[in-house]
Amino acid sequence: MSFRFPAVIISAVLGMNLIIVPAEAQQKYKFALVAPSNIEYYAGPGGGAVDGCLIAETELGGTVACNPLVSPATSYDEVGQATELTRIISSNYDGVAIAPINGANVFAALAAAKAAGIPVVTYSIDLPAAQAGLRDVFVGSVNSSIGMYMARYLMQIMPKGGALCIQSRYDTAQTDPIKEDRRIGDDQRIRGLRDTLAGQSGTAKLSGQNGWTEIADCPVYLATNISDTMSKLDGIFKNNPLDMALVSVGGIEDFSETAYRDLITQNTTGLKKRRINVVLGDTFPLRKNLINDGLLSAQISQRPKEMGYLAINYLNEIMNGNTPPSSPVSSGVEVCRIDNVTTCTGE
Repeated sequence: MSFRFPAVIISAVLGMNLIIVPAEAQQKYKFALVAPSNIEYYAGPGGGAVDGCLIAETELGGTVACNPLVSPATSYDEVGQATELTRIISSNYDGVAIAPINGANVFAALAAAKAAGIPVVTYSIDLPAAQAGLRDVFVGSVNSSIGMYMARYLMQIMPKGGALCIQSRYDTAQTDPIKEDRRIGDDQRIRGLRDTLAGQSGTAKLSGQNGWTEIADCPVYLATNISDTMSKLDGIFKNNPLDMALVSVGGIEDFSETAYRDLITQNTTGLKKRRINVVLGDTFPLRKNLINDGLLSAQISQRPKEMGYLAINYLNEIMNGNTPPSSPVSSGVEVCRIDNVTTCTGE
């Protein structure tokens, strides 16, 4: 099936004053798609960023070459990524699409790429504001919008509001720069969630606005030991109203599916049967089986394939003399529910 720019992107691309060059007259550009991890989000078949990169190569008729450079490990290695960038600079690449591991070594390597005239498109993860000048454009999800979509779905299934627990990855008591990037992203999602449910911006914590109240022991942050996080959630479920909502803005993908199934099943069956509306964000691949089994209400997910696809297209446009749009360029989200679980498309 042909893979095209999402509707929200088409106008941005059309606004670039595209220069149409016959394929046979175009130079073949060599682009690198750098992924910081080999998890499915980046490298998985059927929906990862690498897939999008390869689809763009095919659709551009051989005028570009997509070269996926995926970290061999699930862990994020800043020094390793900086070394890869240095190799790219010396290997005659025409452009780089990268989900950066933000740190001094990667910043220095990207500065070297800029000095060498190599265009850079960041995807999924953007550079901090102070280093934003090292890339040409960022393609990815707008975190506050993910929170907004989560809130909109909750408002549909719980129109009178209710008890709410938010689960996030990290609090402010950590200093790892990679974790800090994720914490900031999660905080932006929480802000979008709270502001949408409250109907006003700047909501610090929901305390009755439009019927929504956050449970006192929440947010729950991921513990070093995942079983500890599960125990915390189990206690919250057992000690709070029978009907409630759990919103995971990030990190719950670290749970095993078996552990997740046990947690929800144990708290939604028996004499004190409760209803827990669970909305997940940032997980990949889509957990359609959990939705079908009634253990997950909805999943609001990023679109890594679109990110890889758009990143390569924008590199091609830059090489052909066009100015990229302003950042960020939204790659949209997937909203997966029981009524659209076969397709999980559209916002």
